[in-house]
Amino acid sequence: MTFQKTDLPARRGRSRFLASLPAVVRVDGEEHSCAADDLSSTGVLLTGTFAYPTDPLVEVTITTTTKDRTLHLEGRVMHVHENEESGELRLGVQFEHLTDEQNETIDLLVSRVVEGMAPAALEGIDQKSSVGEIREALSKVTVAHRMQLAARCGPKERAILKHDPDPHVLESLARNPNINLPEIKTLLRRTDLLPSTLEVVASDVRWLADDETKILVATHPRVTFMTADKVVNRMNELAVARVIQRPGLQPGVKQKLMVKMSRKHRGPN
Repeated sequence: MTFQKTDLPARRGRSRFLASLPAVVRVDGEEHSCAADDLSSTGVLLTGTFAYPTDPLVEVTITTTTKDRTLHLEGRVMHVHENEESGELRLGVQFEHLTDEQNETIDLLVSRVVEGMAPAALEGIDQKSSVGEIREALSKVTVAHRMQLAARCGPKERAILKHDPDPHVLESLARNPNINLPEIKTLLRRTDLLPSTLEVVASDVRWLADDETKILVATHPRVTFMTADKVVNRMNELAVARVIQRPGLQPGVKQKLMVKMSRKHRGPN
């Protein structure tokens, strides 16, 4: 049997995500200890030193790090990656014939990894890497897990996740209770934010006193009229004047502000 085979170059840092659960794989009748990475209801990536498989059918046993839960599965090897320097193989295994109980156990294992290990997994990413390199590393984590991380992570993880390509992750980042004002301003300079993210920022009491944040929200290319109007109504006269001069302000909001300013300067009739 021939599998898709590619060389696996050595990677500095070797970022692992949803990963490193202890596992045993039975390949060609022999059992080998390995690590289970990227576990999901559809499959798993197994990493270890064992012979190149000849039979696509394998048996996998995955356990929690506390060894209080064990999962036995049958799967089919879909692709093999080889690191010629270390002799390590990575087997992409697709699960077959999962029961409801097995699916529930997988969900449990994944949730434990996300809750207890996922923040540490980002330590494999260098904050000084290019945006492209960071996004490539982040792509190894499902969007749902990145959203969970973004909603509660610390400053080092936030410095990485601010480059995330998915706008739902960015919205989770905006909701993070520990995110600070400079980080929010950096986030607001992303042009791919969801309109709902701008509403989240506009409604957050932490930023109500900062006019620059309000200006960034009001002039964002994806802000809704309702959100922009709500924000500018909270501004003082000087901030309103600054907003009117900024590109990106919606015409309807700009016209409303100009009328308001002109009436104020004319005074009562």
